[in-house]
Amino acid sequence: MTRMNSQMSSRLLDGKRYVVFLIETVILFKPLGTASN
Repeated sequence: MTRMNSQMSSRLLDGKRYVVFLIETVILFKPLGTASN
């Protein structure tokens, strides 16, 4: 039981990290896209 719980929590953490990474990349590259246009 505890092993499954730890796996799920780590998976959730990875998901949050992935979402944060996506948001950061969008925020970083949005000005570049608008400047190029």
